[in-house]
Amino acid sequence: MKREEAYRDAAARADARKAALLSSALAAKARVAPARLKQDAKDKATETLTGGVAHAAAQVRQRP
Repeated sequence: MKREEAYRDAAARADARKAALLSSALAAKARVAPARLKQDAKDKATETLTGGVAHAAAQVRQRP
């Protein structure tokens, strides 16, 4: 019985790890999708521009 229990435990762990791997792979695939990359680039550009404007405004307030 002990070997059967060990086998079942190992099989359950393997199934859990396989599910985690598949989930991870699907998440990675979604992250590198062209639409997602394009949106990330747009978001970063907007964030950079907004940050630059805020920084420039702060500099102007410090030295009018």
